[in-house]
Amino acid sequence: MRVTPPPSLRAAERGMGWRGDKLDGMTEATDPAGAPAKTWKGLTADQRRDRRRAQLLDAGFEILGTLGAAELGVRSVCRRAGLTERYFYESFDSRESLLEAVVDQVSTAGFARMGEARHRANAARADPVKPMIRAYLDYFSEDPRRGRIQFVEAGIAFPLGHHRKPGHPRAVALFTDLLAADSDEEKGDAADLTLNAYALAGSQAELIMRWLDGQLRVPKERIVRHMLGVFRAVQDVTSRAERVPKEPLD
Repeated sequence: MRVTPPPSLRAAERGMGWRGDKLDGMTEATDPAGAPAKTWKGLTADQRRDRRRAQLLDAGFEILGTLGAAELGVRSVCRRAGLTERYFYESFDSRESLLEAVVDQVSTAGFARMGEARHRANAARADPVKPMIRAYLDYFSEDPRRGRIQFVEAGIAFPLGHHRKPGHPRAVALFTDLLAADSDEEKGDAADLTLNAYALAGSQAELIMRWLDGQLRVPKERIVRHMLGVFRAVQDVTSRAERVPKEPLD
């Protein structure tokens, strides 16, 4: 026997968009494991969560890149993203974890740009260092917010030596790899390689930061040439003690 709901209940169901056992806009999809997954307006729960996280990252990027770390808070980010605070904690443990994610996102994209330049140069059998420097500068000069986040706000949020400071370990690893590819074992050793990589990571970052903030008023191509010259100069620096030849045995 089929029970017909009273008119008032049927009207309420229509007002809620209810159709049988689903709300309007809600359908069922199938996940890779074969189990049905509820969707809302074509998006699964995971997709909606990813979209909210992206909204929070975009809001954090905007605030950090224009107003600075001091203005980055849970409420200000949620307000700009158009989300409630409960959705913030769905993706991030704290304001600091969002800040770290934004800085890391900028840093990762910058190194990816250099990686693409290196790949193209290697494919053309060309020296990759100069194209990589130019690609990195292009990435930051395209959007001033990136440079502020990477070279100003990251330095404030993650003091020198902080284990979470994004970018610096990657820069050291990159310079170590580039130096090793063209090193002269007769002149230096592994310690020289590490020392030179750290020297380059610090000096090149300082040059980029001062060029971006306008303290170095030179054209981009000149700063590219200068950074390349610094790389070449540091490349052969060695502090290894000279080997003392052994006296011949009687």
